Amino acid sequence: MPKNLPALFSSLFLLLVLLGGPAVLSAQEGPPSLGAVSTFEQTRAQAGEPSWYRSNRSGMALELNPSPMAALRNQYALSIETIEPSQHLLIIPEILLPYYDISYEVERRQLYQDGEEFRDQWIFREEGGLVRITSSGNRALFFGGEDSPLGFIEVRNEEGSVTAEIRYEEDASQWAYYYSYADNLLLSSETWYSPPPEDEGDASQDFVLLTRDLYRYSRSGSLRAIDRNLAEGAGDLISRLSFPQAGMGFSFGDDFLVRGFGYSSDFMFHLRGYDGAQISYTLDSRGRVLHELWRNPEGEFLGELNNIWSDDRLMSIIWTAPGQERIVEFDYDREGNRIAERNFNQGVLERLVISHDDSDTEEIYMNGILILRAYWEGGLKVAEERIAPGLSP
Repeated sequence: MPKNLPALFSSLFLLLVLLGGPAVLSAQEGPPSLGAVSTFEQTRAQAGEPSWYRSNRSGMALELNPSPMAALRNQYALSIETIEPSQHLLIIPEILLPYYDISYEVERRQLYQDGEEFRDQWIFREEGGLVRITSSGNRALFFGGEDSPLGFIEVRNEEGSVTAEIRYEEDASQWAYYYSYADNLLLSSETWYSPPPEDEGDASQDFVLLTRDLYRYSRSGSLRAIDRNLAEGAGDLISRLSFPQAGMGFSFGDDFLVRGFGYSSDFMFHLRGYDGAQISYTLDSRGRVLHELWRNPEGEFLGELNNIWSDDRLMSIIWTAPGQERIVEFDYDREGNRIAERNFNQGVLERLVISHDDSDTEEIYMNGILILRAYWEGGLKVAEERIAPGLSP
């Protein structure tokens, strides 16, 4: 897998243009920059008027409105426009051109909040309606500007399965996921990462491989195990790694990271130090991780992690390794919200977190004795108090 796949796509598209002759070259002027909005809007208008809808924050078309003014009176408004084929190369953003094929139908959706556009979505379809490319993000992703690009590009094959996904993050880093299939079953995936530019204004750094995953299924076709190989240097980023969501029938996105992956607690971040580790995950029929077996690059045992579930709730995480045992326990309220977390090291309580709404109270223990209490609101520490020996409640 090349380290800078988008650059390769751009080179291939340039070759296509050169082979396409003067007609293609004359149209390949590129999309306008952020400073040429009026020209862009004039070109868009020539392609046909969009349809306008009352919407919600998710961009659903809830109610057809007769005019842009009527739609924009709502808190959320959505415009949907089919781009005429003759206008494709004039209007499609440059970042999407490497994925474009002349046979695609192109649709643009713009989502507005309180009259201001805040998200763009582009959909490329084959004749017949099969979606091949989906991309969504802020204006900077598609047309540049001072803001950092934020959003994603998703590529699908002829069966509609996701083969590639590139995500653009707020810190200017990029994540890329690539998937391989056989008979519509996901066999393997790779996770690549491009760190943020070292200096503001610099180009994005090359992609580096982080993980390779192999998927194993039961005879009925349900996913039962995943074998993951961590690349050298992946340890520092392991807390941000989750499984991809492509082709599984259930999500492996952020929800999976919280509910099933072993790093749902900071208490397990010590596992980041295992560069090059091989990890085998055992799943149940609902896609929940039950067991992780960790080996070093030579295949020697490092440790194992078990997740204990009760219905849909992860009750505890147990890590055992030679001379080491760490346990995380969780409590929930009647609505299923996590309200407490307890961390034990070698059977001794080290940390307790009590949560209520957007506030957390964190207690730190030494040799089982409370020594520090911190108060958090909205993820920020607002107060801290040290507990004198013998005064802990």
